[in-house]
Amino acid sequence: MFAYPADANLENYLEKKENELEGIEISDYVVENKKADLSKPVIEKFNFTSENHCEIINGKMFIDPLLFFAVTKNPFLQEKRKMPIYFGYPRQERYSLFFEIPEGYEIESMPKSLKMATEDKSLVFSLNSAVNDGRIQIVVSNDINITIATADLYDGLKNFCQKIVEQQQEKIVLKKI
Repeated sequence: MFAYPADANLENYLEKKENELEGIEISDYVVENKKADLSKPVIEKFNFTSENHCEIINGKMFIDPLLFFAVTKNPFLQEKRKMPIYFGYPRQERYSLFFEIPEGYEIESMPKSLKMATEDKSLVFSLNSAVNDGRIQIVVSNDINITIATADLYDGLKNFCQKIVEQQQEKIVLKKI
């Protein structure tokens, strides 16, 4: 999602990302393996603050656990498909998100851990949630292990992606103590 260009001005890059990601404020930005070993992943780490990703209703906080990383609609909208589906290249996207539980709040509910895969393991999705020391951790991994899927796999891929969309709509709910 990010891909910090090697020759980009860091300040301009971060300002653009803050605007693209619904007005967040990024701090402590670090990029690893930007120019080094191309066989290893590029990793971007940062902290941010936002007032756009949480709703407070009747003393409860409703938080989108995947924030701006969530898939909000199924990319497979057609009823039927006759052409192959092109994924570009195999890849793994992994997001680790940490939320501090504010003082005076406790967890009412949060997304349950889940792992699912297509029958041939061409697509694998997992979401793990945990609570440690007043922090909620959400780790999401989305693996695409193919470059092209034949049209006869379309219905299965469409259903798989719909389950991902539904899972990512679950909220973290915190209530006042």
